[in-house]
Amino acid sequence: MENTGPIIVDRANSFCPARLFKNDDYNIYEQDERSIGLVKIAPANIRLVDVLAKNEERIKGEERLSRLKQADHIRLDANVLLTLWKNQHLVPDDWKKKGRIFFDGTILRDSRGCRSVLYLRWFSVTWDWRYHSLKSRWDNGYPSAVLPSELAL
Repeated sequence: MENTGPIIVDRANSFCPARLFKNDDYNIYEQDERSIGLVKIAPANIRLVDVLAKNEERIKGEERLSRLKQADHIRLDANVLLTLWKNQHLVPDDWKKKGRIFFDGTILRDSRGCRSVLYLRWFSVTWDWRYHSLKSRWDNGYPSAVLPSELAL
């Protein structure tokens, strides 16, 4: 059952890719400063947005990120993803139909310079998380979790 109360984002433990991946290959390259300032989010305010144009079926990740930034949404970060992953009852039920929800507020970079973003993935009966390279193609239906800047708590 879905919880309709606010999501309290765990900011006490800052996101650490080395600890999460259990190696030092990834570091934080960039973050949406507006997102990392959020400690409470109303689930009803979260929007799942797709930045592809009507006739586009896929896009490169870097172009996708650029479009998200131009839209001026607050791109939710890795700590929001981890809070939801650790408290899966807080994830809105309708997200399961999407399959993957991206959290572009934290951009990771590996030791080769490849940049990636994290996503939640509905996997049969539970959520797990993965990362997707910004060099890769992004198909239609890969939404990002954002807050319109005027709806942040």
